[in-house]
This record gives sequence, structure tokens and C-alpha cells, in this order.
Amino acid sequence: MTANRSRTINRSEEAEQARLVRWSHKQAVRQLMPGLRWLHHSPNGGKRDAFTGAQMKALGTKPGFPDLHLSVRVGAVAGLVIEMKTATGRESPEQVEWRDHFTSQGWAHALCRSAEQAREVLCEYFGVNPYEAPGLDE
Repeated sequence: MTANRSRTINRSEEAEQARLVRWSHKQAVRQLMPGLRWLHHSPNGGKRDAFTGAQMKALGTKPGFPDLHLSVRVGAVAGLVIEMKTATGRESPEQVEWRDHFTSQGWAHALCRSAEQAREVLCEYFGVNPYEAPGLDE
């Protein structure tokens, strides 16, 4: 895989994630699912220069940490983590380790290949019918 293609794939994942996060900030969505206030992204991924990479590592970032983290308990489920991927993207070994760790601790995990799929996961997590929630582009 060339470096340019890798950047394109990452941008695609990032664009879908940003689209989802914009949706989660909409007033109508927050009224329906106030727990989305706690949806968080840790900036672990991406290409950085050596200094910034070393600084982030020193501050505690770890490879493979899920793209989105929602620390809201729903019933017996401790929280939800979402890994965003393109249509053909695969989880890295570190991402599999994090997935297994979170699920072993009572968290839900979803691998989503689009903002729409992640929107549906979040709606279902909060017990909201996705067809009754605002759409991504509403």
C-alpha cells in the first residue's frame, strides 16, 4: 500500500468519524440522547513527526485504542467503544487487544464502516429507534 493511499483511507475514516461527531452535537440529538455528551476521541492515530509522537507516548497514548469512547453505563453494559474503519479496513493486532480488553470488562464494542452505521449503533445503545432519531444530514 502506498503512503498516499494510506492517507486517503485514514482521511475517509476521519471524515466519517467527524460526520458522526457533528451529528452527536446537534441539539435534537442531544435532547434524545444526552449521554452523547460523554462521547470522546483520543488522538492516538495519525502520522506525526518524531517529537510529537514521543511526546504523545510520554503522555500515555497507546496504539490501537478505539476511535470513539463513550463512558456511559446502560444497564449491565459499562460503556461503548467504536472503532471506525473503511469498507475494506481491518483491525490491527493492537486494536484487537483493546477490543478484547474492553469486552472482557463489560463494555460493548462496535466496528463501524460508516457514520451511518455508527449512528445506528449509538441509537441502539441508548435504546432509541434509529428511524425516529435525526439523520446525519438533517
